[in-house]
Amino acid sequence: VKGGPASKSGQIHVGDRIVGVGQAKGPVQDVIGWRIDDVVELITAFTAGWNAQLEAVGADGISGWCSGAEWLRPIAPVELYAYAKSIQLTASGAQLARYMGNIQPPGATDAAAPSATPAAVEVPSGASSSSESGASVASNAWAFGAERSENGGGMLMANPHFPWEGGLRFWEVQLSVPGELDVYGAQLTGLPAVGIGFNEDVAWSHTVSDGNRFTAYKLTMAPGDPTSYVKDGANKALTSEDVTVEVAGAEPVTRKLWWSEYGPMLDFPGMGWTEQSALTYRDANITNDEFLDQYLDMNQAGSMEDLKKAHEEHQAIPLFNTIATSADGQAWYADTAATPNLSPEAIAAFEERLKSDPITATANKSKAILLDGSTS
Repeated sequence: VKGGPASKSGQIHVGDRIVGVGQAKGPVQDVIGWRIDDVVELITAFTAGWNAQLEAVGADGISGWCSGAEWLRPIAPVELYAYAKSIQLTASGAQLARYMGNIQPPGATDAAAPSATPAAVEVPSGASSSSESGASVASNAWAFGAERSENGGGMLMANPHFPWEGGLRFWEVQLSVPGELDVYGAQLTGLPAVGIGFNEDVAWSHTVSDGNRFTAYKLTMAPGDPTSYVKDGANKALTSEDVTVEVAGAEPVTRKLWWSEYGPMLDFPGMGWTEQSALTYRDANITNDEFLDQYLDMNQAGSMEDLKKAHEEHQAIPLFNTIATSADGQAWYADTAATPNLSPEAIAAFEERLKSDPITATANKSKAILLDGSTS
């Protein structure tokens, strides 16, 4: 994020692409259709709050298990934005990351690459069925409308099953901005706004959606060139980039990562990269740039219609069903989570391959959709 608290303006970059430009005062500079100024201000203010607290009390003054940890430090707004983006990939990229780091074309040697591919295979559809603690992340919720309440108002009971520890732990929060915002509920650690909660007019909760968050593609490699693949009869080159990451207690590690037009290449057990074929995937949440806008509008909803409008306009819920009710007694359920948008032709082709291709059928048993990447 360029700009920041002093200038009250900023640009949000993803790679070389500017995805947001905003000002804290004045008209929204709306480059991709969302409330850039509010979101930039939200991210910047949240970051400033953490940094101010850390400066005031020091690492030793932070309470809890991380008190005094050497890694406690000020953060930049772009780090908070990147973290929010990573949460969106809980049911897709986060589950597949282990298969990206050691993918190499046939015959390539990489001294830093692991000698073995992980043996355990669990392909998520909605989200991983287990957390760091082994607990289920599926949830429950009930929304009661006017016909089931004594006073004709709505009532919500939320019972989320995220692990309540580690990176997906909820924290209790109330946000109040006089005349603009008064919302109470819970949010995942390190994210601004309220994820599950209520204000005077509406209440909502989430459960994990059973839909798919990504599609995998089997590529047919170009004859004599395993770094290119064939699509619609033409050769298309893969792209690559050297990525360096810091490793605790060791030297930084650099890997060459590879991409197709669909997304990252995967070294999935039993389906590695050969002279004939390779595996890649496309993430339904990778371009979800309205995640924070979605929840900011939900937090400020003044009616059930406002809550529905937030879903309709942004379509940025990453992996959840939504169960909601309102003060005037309406109850509502919807699965608006980001989902692969396959054409009828693509669905028909997939269903045909289920009958003829054992690999596609096997993947489908794990709720993974494997498509033919060699044809549009």
